[in-house]
This record gives sequence, C-alpha cells and structure tokens, in this order.
Amino acid sequence: LAVAPITPLLYLKLWVGVAMLLFYWVILKPPATDKALQDTNSFHASRFRVAAIIFSLWLIGVYSAWSHLIDIKVTDNERLTIPDNAYLRGRPLNTDSGLLYVAMLPDGYRVLRGNALFSDAHHEGGAAMDELSFTASSSGEDLWVEVASREGSRLVHFISGAPDPAPCSIGDAEYPMLSVDGSALAFLREDHGRGSLWMVDPRDCAAHGGNLSPMKLTSPSYDVRTVGAGTSDIFLISAVYQNRERIFTVSHGGPPQLLVDDDGAVNSPALSPDGKLLVMSKLVSQRWQLVSRDLSSGEWKQLTHGDCNAYTPSWKDRRTLLYATDCMRGLGLTALASLKIDK
Repeated sequence: LAVAPITPLLYLKLWVGVAMLLFYWVILKPPATDKALQDTNSFHASRFRVAAIIFSLWLIGVYSAWSHLIDIKVTDNERLTIPDNAYLRGRPLNTDSGLLYVAMLPDGYRVLRGNALFSDAHHEGGAAMDELSFTASSSGEDLWVEVASREGSRLVHFISGAPDPAPCSIGDAEYPMLSVDGSALAFLREDHGRGSLWMVDPRDCAAHGGNLSPMKLTSPSYDVRTVGAGTSDIFLISAVYQNRERIFTVSHGGPPQLLVDDDGAVNSPALSPDGKLLVMSKLVSQRWQLVSRDLSSGEWKQLTHGDCNAYTPSWKDRRTLLYATDCMRGLGLTALASLKIDK
C-alpha cells in the first residue's frame, strides 16, 4: 500500500465537503454597493477565510490519512490467501482435515473448508440458509453450525461425507463451541439482547434419537458475549459483569470463576494447547487488538497494532495464531491472517 502526501486527494468525501463550503460562500456573500470595494474586501476577508479553511481541512486530511494508512500494514507472510471469491472471511479454525472458516459469498454466509463448501445440504423453503458461526471436532469431521432460520438462529449437526445433516438440532442457539475432549457442547442464547451460556452433551444425539436437553450455566447477572474452549470440559466466556466485559471460566455444577479482569473490554478468549497462554481481543484506543496473558506470571503482551481491528483468534498449533483482520480493507470486511507467538 503506497502512502504519499497526495493520498487525501483520492478521498471523495473530503472534497465534497470542500465543494459545499465553496457553494455556501458563493450563495451567502452579501450584496455589494461598490464593485471595487467588494473585490478588495472579498480578497482580504471572505476569500482569505475560505482559503484558510480549505487549506486547514487539507492539512487535517493529510495527517488523518497518513496516520491511518501508514499503520495498517499486514505483511504478505501473515495474510492467508484463499481463492474462494469471498467478500469477507472470519472465525478461522484449524482441524486435522484442513482450515475451516465462515465466508461471505454472493449467495450468503457459508462455512468453508479451504475454498470449498463444507456442506450445502441445509435448505429451508428451497433456499440455502446463512451459516453464521460453527464449531468442529479436532478431526474436522464433526461440525455444529449456527444456521439462520425464520424463527432465529439454531444449531444444526453436520458430519463430513454425509449427504444430509445429522438428526440433531438445537433451537434458539448461537455461537457453538465444543469442549476440548468433545464431551460437551456450549452455546449462547439471547433474551432481550442479553446472552446466557447453555451446555449439552452432544453424544445424546445418538443415545436419545436427537432429543437434547440443554442446561443453563450462567445467571442473569452475566451478559455472555463469546465462548471458547478451555481445558477438558471447561469453557471460557467473555461476559459483561458489573458493567465491565471480563473473562471467566465455566464448568458444569458451579458458577463462573473470574479469570481475567482488565480496565478495557476483552472477548474471544483462546487458550493455547499447553494451557499456559491466553489470547483474546482487547479494545485498545477504539480498535480491537490481539493481546496475550501468561496465566503463570500474569504478564500482558499486545500482539497486534495499528489503526485496524483483529478478531476471533484461534490456535493453529502451539506457536501460531489464526485470526480475522480488517487491516488494509474496509472496516469489518475481514480477511484471515496468521501470527507467530514467541513464548
């Protein structure tokens, strides 16, 4: 990305504003009684002020564009190039059978493996439904996908190679997450904009013919926003509690336990495979950045920088993170990137 002093000249919004100022100056200037006097006064007063305003706006535009564009670079070896013709990509997850992620395609949101649809079997009313989020087993063969329906989001169970979805589905559910050992499936439900965490044993699909009985794990005091996998059957959540978004651990049979409390909002927790490092998104200067916290020493480290955002981190291996970023793109139009971690 080339950044130069002439870069603000390419910003249409800036120059539309300048044109409006000129227009107002022309239509609002007072009538003249003496043409010579008017020309002299205009040059020394109105025209000078308009010129000063235009020049000031140009300087502000130069500074704003320069400070923004000079600090949003993502190096080529960090960007993941995937030939899928997607408008945006997010929620990357590495599995034994390949990279899975959510992509916005011309016909809607789909879960892709590499650049191919994981499944296009789910339809309602003859049209494919948007697939907004997902979770998968470590093998990548067993997926729970959040599908948008007329009644709201629901989770649908897919098995790789099967022509149709598995018989299990969960209504009024979003943002699924399988535990590390595969013994529990957590998801969120919203009530008037407040999220709560629910859990179910996915093995009950086969045992009870697809009839699942989810259990609620959080009280109304916690407005749960995101969920991640912890160790064994423990989950990590970000939740607004006492007016601040924090990270908690949650397991069956007990209340949430505070894990990370920080001055800024934090979400999307991702625990390293060895359980020693927690990576999350943190709001820094009105931009979402990736940060890490050593759970042994309590040391914080900011991993991404710049005037752009990083979202939904996950671990590819013990030293590599996957995440979504809108650096060098439109706000929220994310691509996928990777990041090496020095522990």
